[in-house]
Amino acid sequence: MLNGSNLPACYWAEAVLTATMLCNLIPTRSRHNLSPYVLWKGVPPRIKRLCIFGCRAIVSIPKSHRGWKLCPTGSEGILLGYWTCNFDENSFPSPRDAPSEPLTINWDASRTDSELVDEAQPEEAAVVDETHFEETMAPCVDNSPVSLAEQSPDLIPDQAPRHIKVIGPQHPTLINSEIDSSNILTFSRRPKTYLTTSEDCPQTFNSALNSPLKDEWSRAVSKEFDSMNRLQVWDVVELKSDYKLVGTTWVFKTKCDPQGNVLEHKACLCAQGLSQTLGIEYHKTYSPTGRLNSLHSLIAMAASCNLQFHQIDVKSAFLNAPLLEIVYLSIPQGMTTDRGKFCLKLCKAIYGLKQAPLAWYERLKAWLLKTGFRACLMDPCVFFCQQPSDLWLYIHVDDITIFGSDIEPFKKEISLELDIKDIGMADLLLGVKVSNSSNHVSLDQQHFTESLLDLYGMSDCRPVATPLLPNEHLSPATDDEVSAFNSLGISYRSAISSINYFSTATCPDLSFIVPQAARPSTLESFSPCPTLSPRYTKSGPCLFETWLRRIGCLQ
Repeated sequence: MLNGSNLPACYWAEAVLTATMLCNLIPTRSRHNLSPYVLWKGVPPRIKRLCIFGCRAIVSIPKSHRGWKLCPTGSEGILLGYWTCNFDENSFPSPRDAPSEPLTINWDASRTDSELVDEAQPEEAAVVDETHFEETMAPCVDNSPVSLAEQSPDLIPDQAPRHIKVIGPQHPTLINSEIDSSNILTFSRRPKTYLTTSEDCPQTFNSALNSPLKDEWSRAVSKEFDSMNRLQVWDVVELKSDYKLVGTTWVFKTKCDPQGNVLEHKACLCAQGLSQTLGIEYHKTYSPTGRLNSLHSLIAMAASCNLQFHQIDVKSAFLNAPLLEIVYLSIPQGMTTDRGKFCLKLCKAIYGLKQAPLAWYERLKAWLLKTGFRACLMDPCVFFCQQPSDLWLYIHVDDITIFGSDIEPFKKEISLELDIKDIGMADLLLGVKVSNSSNHVSLDQQHFTESLLDLYGMSDCRPVATPLLPNEHLSPATDDEVSAFNSLGISYRSAISSINYFSTATCPDLSFIVPQAARPSTLESFSPCPTLSPRYTKSGPCLFETWLRRIGCLQ
């Protein structure tokens, strides 16, 4: 706030109090979308009186203090805070001996804060009395707005503070300065993908049907329509003028194994959820997903207790979830129904809807609880059951990993409820390759390392023994370093995310690099971490996390 308003650092206390007050007015999800102010007062605050910290303030001088007729009616200052966050009063409270005349303040955001600071006396503005911070850190009711106009004894006599009446700004602040060209991304925001595809996937429906693999994509589209018809995802209804339609789009992708071989061509019909209206076509959207540390714990338990763990994939998972809201869908491409006369009324969730992940999670959770499973308190995506044998489930959207000594009965039971694909022994979990043998279980990301080195153009690089050079510190990037990094066509943030993925999945020894490399988040302070870390992962030992099997169970 101080940097944005170009105010001296001596006003840090006012900035802290203002920021604290604003935090108390902001609703949070942990408090059921209520703000601390509402929970304390029981009424919503009048936030229309809030203004930009450090904006220009015109203080109205009461007639009794103007002296004579042609005296100025107001003085100019800078907003540095509020009396209190009690916005349900017409005027801010003041001490008991304050005069009853209100002090009106008009805010004007058209002038920059630097102009106001330049017009003020620099020596006086920088002087801070020793008692200033004691008064500032007092309770909220004793804090008054501080302005540079208070230094004019002729306009504002030395009396107790007055009531303050707030008049909000009429227009938002306009950005008059030019945008720094270094802040404009010159590369693609979406990096290249090597893990899930071995060939370029079509981006549109027409390009898929005109591609060399049009037969495979046509079969994938037909398979998607068959699944939707079998699960009764929608009803074809007559189009009316008051219906708001949600658009559709097709997403094509190829599913590959850890070696990069194409296993399946998939086509997915998705809704354009950006056009949905909150409160009408969707309400809640958050859906939990499994955590990596939970998966690590279950794998370690399976290795220690000599348990099996298999993986199943729920086919067209979202299409099994009933939809509570009324959503009308436009006729998608590939469907022969007349678009001008008919539309689709959704009965089940489809991919792309904002509430689809939550609807699927609630659908699966309800069935698991019905069959005797219980959800873990620490991770809502981990379920366990002790009858007839101990069984643990790890759920990540439509991928379910089963841990237990007798897994087949559960597979048969869930296959009667949902259409699943039995993958068997888990070999690829969340992009991590699993090697399961009779005496140990290990995880590695060799395939991800190779794809990352290809992405950085470092396939022929030499491995290094440490992920970061000793005594290395961040330094400003040179023009040659920036040009070399930009030539890769990737984002610096994407490189940091890759390192973070390594550290959380299989390489915990990279954890200390992530906060150091993520400090700049741009190339203005270039760090060698994104380039050294893939070379370190190429060295081999950090690629694996291994758990030895033993007979017996964890106590």
